[in-house]
Amino acid sequence: NINIARKSIVAKCDIAKGEIFTEQNITTKRTTPLGINPMRWDEIIGTIAQKDYKEDEII
Repeated sequence: NINIARKSIVAKCDIAKGEIFTEQNITTKRTTPLGINPMRWDEIIGTIAQKDYKEDEII
């Protein structure tokens, strides 16, 4: 069940390449186990998006 119940960090809204990840543009949702674990939230905040992300796309 851990694989189907695991949360990942996803885009809360569309994010353009070069934009900084903030608490306003990313969130956590229950998705496939392919995304970044929410335990790494502090590592992701403040980093720069390397590509464009659509809303609800796994980071």
